[in-house]
Amino acid sequence: MAGTTDLDEIWLYAVNTHSADIKLTLEWGEATEPNGNIEITVPAEEGLMLLVPGLLLQNGLTVKAFAGTTNEIVIHGYVNKIDK
Repeated sequence: MAGTTDLDEIWLYAVNTHSADIKLTLEWGEATEPNGNIEITVPAEEGLMLLVPGLLLQNGLTVKAFAGTTNEIVIHGYVNKIDK
């Protein structure tokens, strides 16, 4: 989202379909470690797990994710745009 007044409230959930726990890294608004990184271990085969509980971003910042094992974690979520 572009602009300095509106906010994006972001909610993300993950499912790990693998038989072992997997470390997931979210690059939150920037890729600089550790400032912009959120690291989470997603338990194996446990169903939806809350990753991001409505944290805010603005000014066109992005969220990226990568995991220690490929093709095993599925991320679901939604964004609430807050107009100011």
